[in-house]
Amino acid sequence: MHLITDNSWTQIILKGWNFYSRRHFILLSFLGILAAFTHLYNPIGFPPGPSNDEGIYMRRTMHVLAGQGPQEGSLYDHPYFSQIFLAGTLGVIGYPASFHPSIGSAKSIEVLYLVPRVITGTLAIVDTFLLYNISRRCYGRNVAFIASVLFAIMPLTWLVRRIWLEPIQLPFILASILFATYARSSTNDKINENKNSKKNLAVLFSGVFLGLAIFTKIPAVAMVPLLGFVIYTSRRSLKSLGLYFIPIVLIPLIWPAYAIYNGQFDLWLNGVLWQMHRGAHTFFDSFIYDFNIDPLFMALSVAGVAFALIKKDILLLLWIIPFLVFLYMIGFVSYWHVIPLLPAFCIAAARLIEFLSNIASRKKTYQNVIMYILITTVGIFGIINTILLITPINLNSAYFEAAAFIVKYLHDDTVNKPIGRNSNDITIISNPFYSWIPQSIFHLDYNYIDYYNGDISIKTRRVLLIVDPALLYILKNHEAAEQIQKNFNLYTANRIATFEGSMQNHKVSVYLYESKYNAKKN
Repeated sequence: MHLITDNSWTQIILKGWNFYSRRHFILLSFLGILAAFTHLYNPIGFPPGPSNDEGIYMRRTMHVLAGQGPQEGSLYDHPYFSQIFLAGTLGVIGYPASFHPSIGSAKSIEVLYLVPRVITGTLAIVDTFLLYNISRRCYGRNVAFIASVLFAIMPLTWLVRRIWLEPIQLPFILASILFATYARSSTNDKINENKNSKKNLAVLFSGVFLGLAIFTKIPAVAMVPLLGFVIYTSRRSLKSLGLYFIPIVLIPLIWPAYAIYNGQFDLWLNGVLWQMHRGAHTFFDSFIYDFNIDPLFMALSVAGVAFALIKKDILLLLWIIPFLVFLYMIGFVSYWHVIPLLPAFCIAAARLIEFLSNIASRKKTYQNVIMYILITTVGIFGIINTILLITPINLNSAYFEAAAFIVKYLHDDTVNKPIGRNSNDITIISNPFYSWIPQSIFHLDYNYIDYYNGDISIKTRRVLLIVDPALLYILKNHEAAEQIQKNFNLYTANRIATFEGSMQNHKVSVYLYESKYNAKKN
């Protein structure tokens, strides 16, 4: 009598252990350690400088976490899955209450940023394993190892450290591609209905994951040709292709459907058109910026894509070209918009490295030696540069101290407010980095304005303006500068605090503006 049947969990575990042999387990552990170091070490100290978008996405996350729905305000610029995902993850661990946020503590502010940064860093580790499995199934173990090492250690991949939409979106794109590769048919699948149904389930999961990626940020729609091609060529079935498209269509439709439900379809349409035609950053400027961050990786990527063109690698070309065309057409491209292409660039560079090692020698042993020499050389360069970037002490201390100061100032103002004074007596104009915590964590009810908004109208007697390097850049390159200057002609200014960080020019000043009219009247 056999205790282990073909359908038993024991057999499945044994098959899994056979696949992940000891050598394979060591390899995956090595990749995981590399990725964990790159993406989880010093998460609040690097990258330097506050990000406008991080503050916005955290504010929206807290809006969902407070049970106020996925739509914050009247701007429909991106779908909802990022704030739903973060709110769900943070809610499970009791954020923020379980971390005991305190008034005026910079350390407390750091912890509030640390937790979501750790979440995005963990997603990057998941990305590494997903990339390895995709590459292994499509190109073999050598390409999988090289591509995963590049993704784990190259300096440009620090982009996935931020609390942006793309780092949250990327594992869902990769999971969609991986499940699509599981849908490949064999000649026996038509006979074995059980296997056939499992492959149809893989098709469905692929569609669901891509639907969630699009529901995070619209440019993921450029992955539809890639996944459609993989699934159709694997299954040769229009039924499977239709099954794949159902979640891709239905899941992102939640976004406009919610706007229609709230009677705001016109706002949704205007928001989408505004997002597509902002045009502040150009396609080529953003890629030049990425070259400046990591010239070796970008050079390898360009050479790898050229090699893919020569070899007519349809999978890589359908991954890269439609996405680049999409970015070029919308016009507004920032340097982090390349994140969904980073795994494809890693695979392209890995295929090139493997090819070069193969043509260097006819003997298999020498080919492997040359390949490992190449990847070791590139890897050492990458890891050294990454270490130099992420290992310095906290580069953002001035920003956290300024954020803590704002929280304490507003809290003290609330506690000491004279009877009869309007609760909205102060307007705070700043990067959302400084405003979402007093607004969403401590619930201090004031007028908060993001300084790059098109409409900066001030109707309060006092104004707090937080001046940092990002604001100074905005004042030189944005229409908000004229509005800020126009408003403050009626105010007197007093600098009430200054914070200086460990990096040159990383200084934050807080100015209090008081109305000249009200001062004379009083």
